[in-house]
Amino acid sequence: MSQSDAHLQELAKTLSNAYYQLLQHATQTPEQITESLQQLAKHHNDLPLSWFTPQLIDTLLTLKKGSYPLEPILQLLFSWLRRTPSDTKYMQVLDTVLDATLTTDCLDTKRTGWIGWVSLIGQRHDIQLLKGMQTLILQLTEAHLSLADAIHAGVAHALAQTNCLNEFELDHCQALLKVYIDWANQYRASVEQIMHAMEHVVDIRLKQKDSVWTELVTEHKGSMASLAVVAGATRRLQFEPTRKKDRLREKMELECMDQFNQIMAQEDQDQDAIALIAAQSLMSSHCLDQCSHKSQLIHYLSNTLLTHPDTFNSGQGIQQHNITQLETKTKTPLFREIGRLSRALARFNSTWMPTQPEVAQEVSSLIDRLQGLSYHLFFDWDQLLMNGHDSQDKVIWTYFKSFWFSSTVLLKSVAVDIPNGQGLVDLPDAAQDILAIYANLHFMTQFVEEGAGRQAYQDTLMNAVAYLMLPEHHCQLNKFVSMGFKEYAIAKERPMTESISKTKQARLIFFTDLVEQVIKNVDDQVLEEDILPVIYPILKWKTVENQALYESAHTVIISAFLAEKPISRELAAVYASLLIKSYPDPMNLDQLRFGMTTMIQALCQLDDALAWLTVQQLIQAIESADPVSRGPYLTVLIDLLKPLSLGPFFGAATEQVERLILAQETKEMQKATLKILFDTLSQSAGISDMQKTEAIGWYLELRQKI
Repeated sequence: MSQSDAHLQELAKTLSNAYYQLLQHATQTPEQITESLQQLAKHHNDLPLSWFTPQLIDTLLTLKKGSYPLEPILQLLFSWLRRTPSDTKYMQVLDTVLDATLTTDCLDTKRTGWIGWVSLIGQRHDIQLLKGMQTLILQLTEAHLSLADAIHAGVAHALAQTNCLNEFELDHCQALLKVYIDWANQYRASVEQIMHAMEHVVDIRLKQKDSVWTELVTEHKGSMASLAVVAGATRRLQFEPTRKKDRLREKMELECMDQFNQIMAQEDQDQDAIALIAAQSLMSSHCLDQCSHKSQLIHYLSNTLLTHPDTFNSGQGIQQHNITQLETKTKTPLFREIGRLSRALARFNSTWMPTQPEVAQEVSSLIDRLQGLSYHLFFDWDQLLMNGHDSQDKVIWTYFKSFWFSSTVLLKSVAVDIPNGQGLVDLPDAAQDILAIYANLHFMTQFVEEGAGRQAYQDTLMNAVAYLMLPEHHCQLNKFVSMGFKEYAIAKERPMTESISKTKQARLIFFTDLVEQVIKNVDDQVLEEDILPVIYPILKWKTVENQALYESAHTVIISAFLAEKPISRELAAVYASLLIKSYPDPMNLDQLRFGMTTMIQALCQLDDALAWLTVQQLIQAIESADPVSRGPYLTVLIDLLKPLSLGPFFGAATEQVERLILAQETKEMQKATLKILFDTLSQSAGISDMQKTEAIGWYLELRQKI
């Protein structure tokens, strides 16, 4: 015999003994009776129906009048009621359990009674059961608020499963729903739970192809709970749009919007509840134009999303004294609704902004608030890290990513979702505000993986940058870039080698990456006075603190050369010297080759003499280096033959290359360098066609010499 079989036999023996002891309760002590009741109640659903004899029912009814625990007695009686709805004692027992549930002061017993009562719905006595549910709800007080979950679930089950939901008996269901709505309004029950309850009702009734429920849920109006009832039903219809259900959905959406407008017009409003209902049921609505309070609704949604203690709490979430509360916050129902709230607000923004000036004002205010929150998070995170907080704290990053995705959805609604860039036109400061927000959040963006969110970010950023690159917004762009770099300006009394924090480095990367894209539109004065003084110390790093920032700073300089900025003439000698000194540490050979080649190529377009003068710095570095170190620099010089082949100094360059190759100490070194030279000359995108023949001839002569 297996261990499980032995356990089952032991359990069967225990239950059998408890059953017979209960039947002989007159000979048992109160303790024995209580133990028997509890053992049988624990397995009440598994007891054989044959055990529920008239004698057992009479015994339970007798014990109910005594001082024995009521909860196990109710569990056993409800188990019998569910299985024998046609028994002659049914109504007597039904009245008994209802009375017991109503009169008990024990919350657990009242919950057991309610759940058991609701479980009987759908059999033969639904009218009495629905009336009993009304009586039970009417009796509830503030002391019973812990039963709220059971009340919501019970009403949902009853309206979904009752056999009274037809045209002749609908009034019983309407009476229950009215009592439920009144209770929900009186005790400010969760609108989300009301909506979930109605979603369940509609889900079941749709499967039964029953449409009478529409009369039920639209009967009551004028309160937050009645709106939640309609909103829940509407939301369920939006899940599975079909041609047959479209007319029903349209009817419910219009009803929902009508009730929504009524609630919005009232003075005393629960703004968070309104925001939640709007996010749940209006986001996918086809009748948004029927909303009578558009700007007001956007204001409510913005407040709930940005200031509620369970969402972003005005950016106060990650301050040192709030960290311990953050994990609890991220598990709250409202925090989990941040995505839905954000998408709904974005939908309303993009739908209403083009035609509603007052909506545009609210959206402008929303973006201002997002910018303020982004600064809060930027500074608070920087402070936390300086105080030694774990940079990989999962709870904080859950909070960060929620804010990042929420911001992206909202900013995209203005910069991308409104056609033809009209959103940025209607909000003149939005483009630079978007860039400011993403600059502050760049420490988060670096860790956002590829996907829809990343693509939305790139689209939003691209549109904002494109808008600022238009000639008429040239001044705005330069003002934004100037202010961004001025925040990193190095004070005279501060050493140039002083490091900035990782969070601030991330923000600076955003600005250097931005300058790389818009360098042609950057004023020369801004480049010279604001940008270069900030990035020059980074270019001189011997120990690279941030590889991305280091590379981005170099890219800014290269971009300035390619854009033929006037400062390029002054930068050439300085940057060439800096590149040469940066090899082999921290710069590798590939980086040195790319930097020098790109710079010389750009200078050749600007001034051939200046380009050749800059190349001579490299030649001097080769001559002054020890023989072992010359090879890499000579490789770079060979690379420079390509851009120089377009100008008058190609011959002088080949003479220097030949001289330096022949000066190498061994034949092996000369042949190895000759191989590099051949690879450079033979590339299709290498030497210019005008110099190709001369270059090949020179190479062959040089090979003969070696």
